[in-house]
Amino acid sequence: MATEVKILGHKAKIERVSGQTKQEPWWKEEQLVVWLAFDEAVDGVLSFAIYLPVKKYERDEFLYNVRRRGEEELQRILVKNELEKREIQEKKERQAAVDAAAAEAQCLIE
Repeated sequence: MATEVKILGHKAKIERVSGQTKQEPWWKEEQLVVWLAFDEAVDGVLSFAIYLPVKKYERDEFLYNVRRRGEEELQRILVKNELEKREIQEKKERQAAVDAAAAEAQCLIE
């Protein structure tokens, strides 16, 4: 059974933990990869991974670090998603303005 943790007030399950060796340029150091999954999407996010240093953890220390890094990473993802949504909305608004100008120009030649 998967262990549950609270990430920014949302229940998440620790799905799996795997090890990642150093592989330049992507992985600068060895680390543990911890996958977290939500029962319900949090602003479109169903799951994500966090990275912890490779070391021997006590259970409470491991869960504390998973929660702490999970909250940091989820916050980063949510901010990024919000910025992307704003950019998409701005592009739609600019396109609508250009389309309106094109429609006006079209009327000039009809």
